[in-house]
Amino acid sequence: MLSYRWRIELFGGLRLRQDTREITRFRTRKTASLLAYLACFPNRMAARDELAEMFWPDAEANVGRVNLRTALASLRRQVEPPDVLAGSVLITDNNTVRLNPEAFTSDVADFDRLLRGNTAETDSILPLLEAVDLYRGDLLPGYYDEWIVPERARSAEAFYGALHRIVAAVERSGDLYRALDYALRAVGIDPLREEGHGALIRLYMATDQPAAAVRQYRVLERLLRRELDIAPSPSIRALVGVPREDLAFSPVLLSAAGEVPPASERRLPPLPLFAPAACRLPMPLTRFFGREEELARLKTLLSPVQGRRPEEQVTPPRMTLITLTGPGGSGKTRLALEAARHGADLFDNAVYFAPLADVDDVALLPDKILMALGLPQSAESDPLAQAAAALRVRPSLLVLDNFEQLVGSGMETIEALCRLPGLICLVTSRQRLGIEGEREFPVRPLPTPSQSRTPAGLTEFPSVQLFTDRAQMVRPDFQITAHNAAAVGRLCDLLEGLPLALELAATWAAVLTPAQMLEQVENRFTFLVSRSKGRPLRHRTLYAAIDSSYSLLTPPLQRLFVRLSVFRGGWTWEEAQRICADPEALPNLALLREHSLVVATESGETMRFGMLETLREFAAAQLTPTEQADLTLLHAHYFLALAEEAEPSLATADQAHWLERLEAEHDNLRAALSWAHSEAGDVQTL
Repeated sequence: MLSYRWRIELFGGLRLRQDTREITRFRTRKTASLLAYLACFPNRMAARDELAEMFWPDAEANVGRVNLRTALASLRRQVEPPDVLAGSVLITDNNTVRLNPEAFTSDVADFDRLLRGNTAETDSILPLLEAVDLYRGDLLPGYYDEWIVPERARSAEAFYGALHRIVAAVERSGDLYRALDYALRAVGIDPLREEGHGALIRLYMATDQPAAAVRQYRVLERLLRRELDIAPSPSIRALVGVPREDLAFSPVLLSAAGEVPPASERRLPPLPLFAPAACRLPMPLTRFFGREEELARLKTLLSPVQGRRPEEQVTPPRMTLITLTGPGGSGKTRLALEAARHGADLFDNAVYFAPLADVDDVALLPDKILMALGLPQSAESDPLAQAAAALRVRPSLLVLDNFEQLVGSGMETIEALCRLPGLICLVTSRQRLGIEGEREFPVRPLPTPSQSRTPAGLTEFPSVQLFTDRAQMVRPDFQITAHNAAAVGRLCDLLEGLPLALELAATWAAVLTPAQMLEQVENRFTFLVSRSKGRPLRHRTLYAAIDSSYSLLTPPLQRLFVRLSVFRGGWTWEEAQRICADPEALPNLALLREHSLVVATESGETMRFGMLETLREFAAAQLTPTEQADLTLLHAHYFLALAEEAEPSLATADQAHWLERLEAEHDNLRAALSWAHSEAGDVQTL
């Protein structure tokens, strides 16, 4: 068996996965459709002439065969490693084409296998659960080849049937909220199926949500009238006590129907009038790399109490407020989303996401939270109180993204949320919130390869994986080879593993080689610019991402931040106080660290501060030439004095101490020496 295999996914879009690689783009749409066909029918020996006729029906026979050869050659470059013989994935001869069955698996094949092994008489629903988890959407959406349409309809029907059986089985087990989640998914997949709405209405009634049941009935009524010009069936109307389709809803009818048992007889607590929808996280459009350790730590921190009801909670949650901090472009939002997705099972999918980047008025914050919960705002109630009523019912996770501009004004709202039993707030911010009980979780850049320059060694690093994946989005056949490995490694090092910088650089892969990109990195702020209108403005350029953090600083902090750019390789707070002429250097450095613009690292008995080179270059660009010259002179004189102080002690018992001190200041000493030998410097100074 081959040492590597591709995973081909066709539900919800065509994707190929292999370890850290993912391919979603192909030379042409026909090329992608050809691969999908071979994956859907792995047991067929597809004749070349038939494939040429199927995919290029309007071309002459010889032109169709040439097109087929071109498509197969492009696929081979993408799916077969450069150091492996041709034919390891695509098996071809003069007459036929097929995929090597040992070289791939597919979600479609697994989906069919799981459903074949499960019948209506089977007690276990585990195969059904596995099958519906594989179904991420329609088969090959957006493709309309003649062979795809019936396959899409077949798999959709099979999926819906499996989901309907799961709802019934979970409902019989008494886990009504879980059944409700699956019923919501079933209605979302096919909103015109009456039985799906019927199951959902029945479950709303069983969980003491009659208003939600009636709203769902009205949704079905409108859909059927608009799309099919029919009314709901009598059995559906009877579920909510509506005897005629035009009868207005009356709560009296519901209570008189006698179908809802009293709350005391139910295992689960009633939900509020407006129950939040389950697991409202935005679907990622790109792959996530690395951060395994961070995800594991976050899942531990997010672990909620056991039991659905507040009165069933036996121990308090570990944390009620966790803040992911880091500079712009460090990947805070994506890590928060992945952590929420990984931890969704801990909250029975009660996980919600509120994007706040465009909110600078704290009065709008409660409305944003309501939107995240999927709840309509009631004119009769305060939006924060309404959100709190929905969130206090069961353990929930609320992700508040890009909170930095609300630090200070939004503290009262956060504190109110943190008092709700069972709720955990996961916040992303360039600045920690400073609330009692807050757990700060710094988000560091991705690891870079440093000295590793071989293709195999490079692909182990998340920064390289991210760069390669994003490069393949604009140039599908891009790969790490012996020829470009050194340039890719050096590029990831210079970009310091910042996800935003790596993504912006990768967008140039269609027109620049990694070696050519290296030539541009010297001017990173003009080079790292996105032309995509889909990106938020603050992430379209690396400069804008940093500038938005810089703009949140007070003038004294801005002044210290830009003056710190004179240091190389780090500094102590005393050095910052002396060279940057800031008597409040220590508290101001603490504030800059809270803003994610400097880092503090313990070095022996001393804390040293530092900043990313990207941030240093931005800071230096804010200085006037005169300020830059004055700072550099102060820096040079300071480290000249340090070297003179160290020299007589290098042959004494204090040698080890001074060698350690000089090693810590190595980059600063070299920078001072380099300046002294420059045209702007004075070698006599040193």
